[in-house]
Amino acid sequence: MAGNKPFNKPQTDARDRDPQVAGIKVPPHSIEAEQSVLGGLMLDNERWDDVAERVVAEDFYTRPHRHIFTEMGRLQESGSPIDLITLAESLERQGQLDSVGGFAYLAELSKKHAKRGEYQCLCGHCARTRRGPRYDRGGA
Repeated sequence: MAGNKPFNKPQTDARDRDPQVAGIKVPPHSIEAEQSVLGGLMLDNERWDDVAERVVAEDFYTRPHRHIFTEMGRLQESGSPIDLITLAESLERQGQLDSVGGFAYLAELSKKHAKRGEYQCLCGHCARTRRGPRYDRGGA
C-alpha cells in the first residue's frame, strides 16, 4: 500500500497553476453577508431605515444584489411591502427578475437573515475597502 496516494492531498486552484491568475486581486466582499442583509429586509421591512442609514446599493459587490437592493428601496418609497412576491413582481416589471437570479434566487434569499446590524457593517466595511485605490471592480 506504499504506492497509494494519501486521501488528504491538498487541492489546487487556478492560482496554483496559472501565474497570471495568481496576480489577480479579488476585491474584499462577502456574498453571504449581502444575502443576509437582503433576506433580512424581506423578512422584516421595519429594518429598512436602519439598514439604509449604513448601506447603499453601491456597497453590494454583485450587480444582482445592487439591483435587488435598489428595487427594495423603490418599494419602500412607494409604501409597498418588501416581500418575496412583491419584490419578484416589481423586478419582473422592470425586466430584471431573470438577471438577478429569478424567483428561485429571491426565495433562497428570503430564507437568509442577519441579526440587526451584524452584516450591514460588514457590507459597508467591504465596500469602503473596495473603494480604496488598490481595487477596481470594473463593473462586477
